[in-house]
Amino acid sequence: MKLQLFLTTCLFIFQGFLTTGQDIDLLTSEGQEGWLQSLLQSSNDDSKTMVNIEDDSKTAVKDIDVHKRTEEIADIQELPMYKQYIKDLDDKLPEDKATMVKSAVNSMTTNWKSKSYNERHAMASCLQSAARHVDVFLNTKDDPVRSIQAGMEIVGSFAMVVGGPYGQAIGAALSFVSAFLSVFGKGKAKPEPMDVIVKKQIDNALAEFYELTLTNEASGAVSEFQLSKAFLDGVRSKANTLSDTEANALASHVPVYGGVKFMGILASEIEKIKKENPFYSTNRVKCLKYIELYAEMADLKTHILQEMAALLPDSHSNIRNGVLNALKSLHEGQKSMIKFLYESDYTKYMLANYIPSFYPSTDQYALKVLKISDYDRTLSGTWCLKLDGASYLKWGRSYSRLMVNDRPYTTFNSYKDCYWMLVPHGKNLFSIVNNYHCPGYDFCYSQLNWSTISSGVYRAYMKETGGVIWEITKSGSRYRIRNKWGCNTGHSKCDLELGQQQEVADYEGDAGGMMFEVKKPTGGLLPKGSVGYKWQIIK
Repeated sequence: MKLQLFLTTCLFIFQGFLTTGQDIDLLTSEGQEGWLQSLLQSSNDDSKTMVNIEDDSKTAVKDIDVHKRTEEIADIQELPMYKQYIKDLDDKLPEDKATMVKSAVNSMTTNWKSKSYNERHAMASCLQSAARHVDVFLNTKDDPVRSIQAGMEIVGSFAMVVGGPYGQAIGAALSFVSAFLSVFGKGKAKPEPMDVIVKKQIDNALAEFYELTLTNEASGAVSEFQLSKAFLDGVRSKANTLSDTEANALASHVPVYGGVKFMGILASEIEKIKKENPFYSTNRVKCLKYIELYAEMADLKTHILQEMAALLPDSHSNIRNGVLNALKSLHEGQKSMIKFLYESDYTKYMLANYIPSFYPSTDQYALKVLKISDYDRTLSGTWCLKLDGASYLKWGRSYSRLMVNDRPYTTFNSYKDCYWMLVPHGKNLFSIVNNYHCPGYDFCYSQLNWSTISSGVYRAYMKETGGVIWEITKSGSRYRIRNKWGCNTGHSKCDLELGQQQEVADYEGDAGGMMFEVKKPTGGLLPKGSVGYKWQIIK
């Protein structure tokens, strides 16, 4: 049965009425005067919104196995996962913090069988997500990026509780959310506060791609995260909710809520490069690095806003809803900014450089928090590319005549050596990346490209920053590989097929002084239909 719930203006529920341009403007103007008011207004444009809530449907998150068991057992505390989680809290947290979180867990799971299915489902999801990542979430020093990524799954699951309907049971779950989020980076072993993590990630990004305006705002951003987190964690260590005074002055107590100017500038830089749509430029990598940094900061900001919302008392439910739906508006804007990486559009040249394993925070944030639809990644991984009758595709540099601007050409050899990384982008589109003895060897992660050598000769070679997108389709057990560069403009090379050609690699002389050509096989673009489904993709 569907329960129709009518909410008035004060609930600030965002229903997707912003245009993409307005979504992006919210990101690029962050931290400027009047930004928070604009953000809240964007979440309050509908004066009366109807929301459909599945009262008794069982739409569980697919990857949470424990949900089926929530109906079968009388008490979630019987689960081994629960017992291990409690043990981990004792082992990995200082005693006072472990006691705080355990108390919240106990309150949430008491009278388990009396709770509705949806309540149990949401709470079990929260608990299992927290339990699965407890170690890396608490001990952030060794690998802060992994800690951030763990946080992405956690805040994604916590959204089921923080953004849900509020009753006594969900109130206990909110207490658990605020308690667990407050111990981020506070484990016994190797703690590291959020502001240190933020500073590290900013420094790493700007060390490679310096930007003056970002550098000038970096310290302010670190301070805003530090003050926000310290305030909320301090409140949670002493009470379950904010006081009325604290709740009424959120922007001053939690400066991240009022907007982080650094993030606005970062979003502007990202949008500028996206509009340029560079092909041969390091800006492709720069933009992806900036998106990776933005995703990490956006996750930590989501973390703070969720903790803040969970701490707001029921007497301030209108403010709580305002915070949550402002967060929804931000997520819609972030979705508009990042989703081009998942839209399988070969005219976006940056897509060729987007290797999700190189930008794990972007990928996790897009899929776990923003809920952007993923594409088929079946062929993801490192493979041999074998052409029938020509053996294995390789890269080489034995013949200087075949080098393309001092970069390796492709050739064929009979011995098996699998080092081509296929990076899916959806709709049969791929980047083909060199993974030979990587990292650490020459031309690591260079991408398969092609260049016009002479009329009718288009040689495939390795390019560090400017790979092209390839279409790989299957028929039976064989594949066809086609170039997609230029297909948006009707270029004559569109859909030419990757195959083998013979080229002059050198000249040699015989005893009589006669010179003759030495031809070698190279990879290149061949006319449509001349190769067909002749490639094997094998291990």
